[in-house]
Amino acid sequence: MSTLKSILFILVGIVSIGLSISCFNADDGDYVAKNYYGGDAYTGIQHAAAETGQNVRALTKLATKGFGSILLVGGLALVVVGIPSKKNDNKPCDETKPNIEPASPQTDVVEATV
Repeated sequence: MSTLKSILFILVGIVSIGLSISCFNADDGDYVAKNYYGGDAYTGIQHAAAETGQNVRALTKLATKGFGSILLVGGLALVVVGIPSKKNDNKPCDETKPNIEPASPQTDVVEATV
């Protein structure tokens, strides 16, 4: 893997981890309280709006934790992939290729027969 690819993987991984932290720290809104009014219609409308607000808040918490987790795991994976591994200097002999040595001039003598 080239050095440029390694650097790009690490940078994208760091950005992904940063975005996951911002997802975990995102504001999920304020709690919506139920209020009671004198008339039935106003109380019912307000309770429906408060219930909707609480459901949206719960969904926001779920979505931010889910996306934050995905970004965190993906970012860590990219950083690990981007870290270059040690290269082995003692390369083993490739057994699929024959080991052919050049012949010396003394053994390349061809006898002519007439």
